[in-house]
Amino acid sequence: LLASGGSDGSVRLWHLRTRMQVAGRVWEGQGGVTALDFSQDGEWLAVGSAAGALRVWRSASLAEAAWEEEAADAEREAEAEGGAPVAALRWCPAARAGAAVLACARGCTVSLWARAGAFLVLLADLAASPEPLLRGALDWAHDGSHVQAGNLAGQRLVWAVHWAPDAPVHGAASSGGGASG
Repeated sequence: LLASGGSDGSVRLWHLRTRMQVAGRVWEGQGGVTALDFSQDGEWLAVGSAAGALRVWRSASLAEAAWEEEAADAEREAEAEGGAPVAALRWCPAARAGAAVLACARGCTVSLWARAGAFLVLLADLAASPEPLLRGALDWAHDGSHVQAGNLAGQRLVWAVHWAPDAPVHGAASSGGGASG
């Protein structure tokens, strides 16, 4: 599947072989969709908006006909309030104790969020960039040990992420300082 987002807040899923749309919905009141990322297993789709909001849907729920009823189901969706427009989203490729961790670039800050049942829980705000972050310029190290982003000044910022071995999801990560290079 391929996900696309529109300036009208629409999120659509497409079948690559047939080039047919298989699902879609509109995320009302959030402006346009500015970032999308599937979880490693493809089960979850993270969506960021121009209004700075984050939302996580089960990929399968996007295809359900009665999505408005499903939208009220707190077990299936997670959402976080807005701020600066979302420039990039990336799921961490290394799951920690079954937790799904999402990095989000907004304005000059990278935040780490955990999907915990019905909620997105803020784990950490990493040190701010001196310039706004570039759209789409966000990624994780394959082992989840670092997250990096690029900014408008052409700098690459890298943060070390330290995971506490047996900490609960909401306390599982902290950040080192950003380094440019």
